[in-house]
Amino acid sequence: MTKEQRAWCKRYEQNTTFEPLMDDFLAGNITFVVAAKRSNHWFEVWSSDAYRAISQIPGEFDEWADYPRNAREAGFKETPSPYDLNAARPNTAKAKQCTP
Repeated sequence: MTKEQRAWCKRYEQNTTFEPLMDDFLAGNITFVVAAKRSNHWFEVWSSDAYRAISQIPGEFDEWADYPRNAREAGFKETPSPYDLNAARPNTAKAKQCTP
């Protein structure tokens, strides 16, 4: 393992608190890049699962019950976006008369 690879492994462990998955690399079955990508993917899945497990906070929505759920409930008037090509627009162009 090179100095750069060891530094990456140390950085991975310091930032994730997990050891990188390097057994297959050390056995010579895969490259360092593949092992590092597997480690990153594993951590991404683990952290997503952990986030989902803790993101449902008991009573969270009770605190927000009195707040408006959307802009209309907050009293904002809906205005068409200037970028919406399907929005109705007043016809300001004068119609040309067609003569036969």
